[in-house]
Amino acid sequence: MNLSWLPTKNLSLAFLGKYTDSENDEGNTDWDFDGLTLGFDGTLMVTEKLALSFGYNYEKADTDSKLSVGLYAGWGGHVFTDQVGPGCDKVEYSQKAHVFMGSIDFTPTNSLKLSLNANYTIGKADMDTPNFSAPA
Repeated sequence: MNLSWLPTKNLSLAFLGKYTDSENDEGNTDWDFDGLTLGFDGTLMVTEKLALSFGYNYEKADTDSKLSVGLYAGWGGHVFTDQVGPGCDKVEYSQKAHVFMGSIDFTPTNSLKLSLNANYTIGKADMDTPNFSAPA
């Protein structure tokens, strides 16, 4: 969902939001994903030649998935000798990010435009440690 608003002739604001919920439970590829994005941005025309822009986005994503690896027994001649079965575990992964944005645009003449842009991101991600064990 996006919403734009012009509260004055010199100021524009935009807001956005998106939620995603998807999953797959067919076969051996079970997974689930939940995502959320929220944000806003704006532009202030200070003068005809000077504009200030700013924005913020928040992003959050959570994923649950099955992770499988082959488990082997023995080591012979630099090659694993016998596969004893798959190791499988459910893994949860989550990430969050805060993104701050700002810019200054100055146009002293029709043929010259000067811009200064800055972005700052704070992010965090966590993932379970899979526990693979040999079949009994």
